[in-house]
Amino acid sequence: MLSNTSRPIGSQMSKAQRIRLIITELHKFQRFVTVQPFVLGHRSPPIK
Repeated sequence: MLSNTSRPIGSQMSKAQRIRLIITELHKFQRFVTVQPFVLGHRSPPIK
């Protein structure tokens, strides 16, 4: 299977690595969400 060897990251990634990646993405998104209201002129309420 050539498609299997060409994409080893998705299949070999463990659940812990996936969760860690999601957590880091959530932290990035959280920072983005907390910064955005000031840029938009307080159009959206801050999420706590």
